[in-house]
Amino acid sequence: MMESLKINYLLLGTGRTGGTRVLFNFMNELTKLGHQVSITTFYYDKWFPLSPDIQIISKKTKFDLALYYGMGKISNKNSIGRLVNLLNKLGEMVPVADVNVATFSPTAYLASWKSVEGATPFYHMQHFETIFFKDLVMKKFIYDTYFLPIYKVANSLWLHNQLIRSTGFDYPILNPAIEHEIFYPREKYNDERSINIVALGKGGWKNALGIYKAVELVRSQIKDRNIVLHYFGHRPPENIQFDGKGTLFHKDLNDEDLAKLYSSSDIQITFSKAESFPLPPLEAMACGAAVITTPYGTEDYAIDGENSLVVKPDDIHMLADSIKKLILDEQLRNKLQMNGIKTAKKFTYENQAKILERHIKLALDENSKRDYGWKAL
Repeated sequence: MMESLKINYLLLGTGRTGGTRVLFNFMNELTKLGHQVSITTFYYDKWFPLSPDIQIISKKTKFDLALYYGMGKISNKNSIGRLVNLLNKLGEMVPVADVNVATFSPTAYLASWKSVEGATPFYHMQHFETIFFKDLVMKKFIYDTYFLPIYKVANSLWLHNQLIRSTGFDYPILNPAIEHEIFYPREKYNDERSINIVALGKGGWKNALGIYKAVELVRSQIKDRNIVLHYFGHRPPENIQFDGKGTLFHKDLNDEDLAKLYSSSDIQITFSKAESFPLPPLEAMACGAAVITTPYGTEDYAIDGENSLVVKPDDIHMLADSIKKLILDEQLRNKLQMNGIKTAKKFTYENQAKILERHIKLALDENSKRDYGWKAL
């Protein structure tokens, strides 16, 4: 058994996102393995059942974080300077730890800086984050984090491959998982003549509008089925007509209600242009929905024709054809549903946390052998 470690996570904030959910689950499991876990963040948002054994270090408010991001939207000037200033302030709050875990590219710099104090830096990468920024200098600032002397793990095969092509370095993969005590098949209450489709209601590269257009195309071709499109999320996506009957939006669902929505849906769609291990397809698989997805970030679990149908991003006609195929071919739909449940069972946080623990041990060993230069001074 590995000795107990002080493991500190670095987060700018803890808003309700899939990435934060993944990190929280890993933290909970690390406490079960006997480690002392802490979170250093500007703002701690209490939305997830985090273990009471996890120490929360947070001195700022939601306003402070909103002010920083708001200034970034107003002007790109000195954006790196503002970010470095923010990281310095976060650094003042970081406790003594054996390991500092970076969770978002800017915090990789902070984890690296804190290695001067003896803490081993570790970077849990969850996306190819240069795509989040428009400013070229900021993109370079973010890109350079991939070359910092930090032990790094990638959350998906897609990210792993992106990093190989971009940096030439081969990083190990640490997949997320799902909470099987929440996401499992529930009883369906659907009309036999109805087909329920569920999707995350976000625009941008999530492409909620593309899903809507594809479903409208299918509705024009299949007249004898009641096709109901359900979106869920924080706010309704733009340019979609919600009538409360054929196209609905479910705002801020809790986990139980989301699991019920997945379970009552025949089809779940993820039509993203860029993802790194999205959770909704795997959650939906666990609840018994047939999944249609794009390949980005889902290569770790989506097998075309076996447990899902994989379509090209932005190809609305291909998506419509796949929806139509699953509506008309009940045998195929049932096959994907059954195989999806089997696939989802393979991804548990208990198993993944043990893999994470092994990588942390490797990071400690690697860091002890690294000569940073200042140790000789």
